[in-house]
Amino acid sequence: MKIGDGALDIDGHLWTIPVEFRASLVLYLSQLGLSRLKPTLRISLLVGLILYVHQINRWELLLFYSGFLLCESDFRRRSLAPTTTTSISPISPSSSAFSTTTEPSRIWSSIHYMTFVLGLYLGSQPARDLEHAPGWRSLSTMIPSHINPRDRYFPNLGAILLIWSTSCYQPLQSIFSHPIIQYLGKISYPLYLMHGAVIHTVGYGIMELMWGSLGRDTVFKKEIGFGIAAIWVVIFVVWMADIFMRVVDTPTVKFAKWLEEKCTMET
Repeated sequence: MKIGDGALDIDGHLWTIPVEFRASLVLYLSQLGLSRLKPTLRISLLVGLILYVHQINRWELLLFYSGFLLCESDFRRRSLAPTTTTSISPISPSSSAFSTTTEPSRIWSSIHYMTFVLGLYLGSQPARDLEHAPGWRSLSTMIPSHINPRDRYFPNLGAILLIWSTSCYQPLQSIFSHPIIQYLGKISYPLYLMHGAVIHTVGYGIMELMWGSLGRDTVFKKEIGFGIAAIWVVIFVVWMADIFMRVVDTPTVKFAKWLEEKCTMET
């Protein structure tokens, strides 16, 4: 394992794991250092850290520190307004950990909706041919010259806007309260872990089978075969992710919690 650049010889699909691990360690140390400060000073220093990592082109730290800032802002917002619930359980259609007794004004409602849509747009930055996508010819010129890779700049900003708008506005949170969305969130990490293995062991084989049956001498036949194979891959990935969650992920979390209780002193 190369500590300096976070490289790790694992499945290429899982490249974010060492990146997230390193950024998590930096974030934990930063939280430890800032935790005893007054809120205003803590937020000011956190904004300074965000600007610093932006200038040194550390996009992963920018996201982690921005998440820290959003969480801090949410705690302050809830402390200044009476809450309808003290639950911190996953979002449900009838309750929210972020809701307050005061309804947002129409202006703020519009701001949250527009911010959400803007976040979706920025998060959908084309991987190439920006000059042919609406609005992206101009936006691409706004990416600072020191940013590399350039295709992560606006998606990072879009992610921050999506989280902010959703955490502030209950109607947007309801989008993610559907049982299917909640389930996909529950298995999101197993989905990430298993998708590469399923693609290599099942996906390519199904694709070749479809092309062998339907042919691929035309673009239409090739795309139809790919689409059918993709549907089967999604089914297999979700199935394997569910098995991984039940057999590996959940027992591991329970064991870690048990070990923590055995190793820590009661307060």
